[in-house]
Amino acid sequence: TQYRYNRDGQPLEVIHEEGLSEKYEYDARGRLTASEDNTGARTTRQYNEAGDLLTITSPDGSSTTQRYDARGNPVSQTSGGLTRQAEYDSAGRITGLINENESRTQFSYDVMDRLTTETGFDGREHRYQYSKTGQLTHSEDAGLITRWHYDDNGRLIRRERPPLPDGTPDEMLFGYDKAGRLAEMAHRSENHLVCV
Repeated sequence: TQYRYNRDGQPLEVIHEEGLSEKYEYDARGRLTASEDNTGARTTRQYNEAGDLLTITSPDGSSTTQRYDARGNPVSQTSGGLTRQAEYDSAGRITGLINENESRTQFSYDVMDRLTTETGFDGREHRYQYSKTGQLTHSEDAGLITRWHYDDNGRLIRRERPPLPDGTPDEMLFGYDKAGRLAEMAHRSENHLVCV
C-alpha cells in the first residue's frame, strides 16, 4: 500500500496493492471536503464558519445535514427525509433525544453533572447512583439492579447482577497486577469462576 500526503501531513491518496485507490481533498483550514474512490464515486462535506460539519453528500446524491445551536451543540440531523433532534439544558448537558417518529428519550442529572435517570423512547426508565467519589455503584433497569464494587484504590473489583434462572450468581470479578493494571476478569459458570 502506498500513501501520498500534502504538506500538512494529511493523506491525499492511498493506493492499495490490488490497484484500488482513494483520494482526499481538504480546504484551507485542513478540513476534509471530498473523498473519491477508484470508480470516481465522490463524497463531499460542507462546514459552517465555526468548523462544524453541515452536510455530507454521497455519490448517489443523497445527503445528511446537521444543525447546531448557538453553543455549537448539534440539535438535529436529517437524512433521507427523516430528522433526529437533540435538546440541551443551560449547562450544555443533553436532556432529550427525539427520533424520526417523534418519540423521546430524556436524561436527568444530579448537581455533579452525573446521569441519574434515562427514560427511553418506550417509557422504560434506567436509574443510576454513585458513591461520594463519583463512581457508579448502582443501576436499575425495569427493576433489575446491577451493583459495582471497588477496592480502596477506586478500582472496579466486582460487578453483580440478579442471579441467573438456575440461581447462579451473575457476577464479574476483576483483578489487577502490582502496577494497578487490569490483569484478569472472571465470571461464574455453574458456580465456578471462569477466567475470560
